[in-house]
Amino acid sequence: KRSLTKSVEDLENEIGDDSDNNSKYGVDGELYFLRDTCHKLESGKYEYEVCVFGKATQRDIGQSSGGTHLGSWEKVDVDEHGRRTLKWGKGTKCW
Repeated sequence: KRSLTKSVEDLENEIGDDSDNNSKYGVDGELYFLRDTCHKLESGKYEYEVCVFGKATQRDIGQSSGGTHLGSWEKVDVDEHGRRTLKWGKGTKCW
């Protein structure tokens, strides 16, 4: 029984607190499949890398490390129509 309780607690910690019906992975856990994923996009001379539940970075194309820290994962907002907005914050200020 103790092992099962520990497993449940571990899962709750991973998924997040849903006391406000909005866990780390969205209202219904619908974003869970995005955990541990990163996505890259090239635009102009820059490459943008966004890691869901992680950080967002801008680099010169061809640069494999460093770059400008655009922000770290903060939360999912859900509007009155059920649309989700993924939010990163506290990134390096633009000049």
